[in-house]
Amino acid sequence: MRFITAYGIPSYGPDASDDNYGVSETWTGAADELARMLEESADGEGGAAESCADAGDYETAWKTRKHADEMYNLAMQLDNKRQHAPLYEGNPALWDATIASIIAENFPYDVSSGCRIYAWESDDFGAQ
Repeated sequence: MRFITAYGIPSYGPDASDDNYGVSETWTGAADELARMLEESADGEGGAAESCADAGDYETAWKTRKHADEMYNLAMQLDNKRQHAPLYEGNPALWDATIASIIAENFPYDVSSGCRIYAWESDDFGAQ
């Protein structure tokens, strides 16, 4: 099974560009890629929040910062360091199930009004 991650446009789906996809062979690989994408997006939102605050639009700055924090929190939930917690130690199948659940409950994830992170399983991706 392969796990595919990609940025895309809401209502249109992932970008069709072949180089825009992340392909992982394991749940932990998918978690790493999604955490990276979320952190990258949250960093951008943090910068946007500062710009809004500098312009005096404090309400938008607060909402944007809050959204960035939500993305950082979701990235932390997907952090594979958690698989060493006592609950998961010696039980990699439970960690995989936890990642699968987090992905199913949260993706596709709206980064902004014009950008979404998609994640899905596919045996056929890249097949010739």
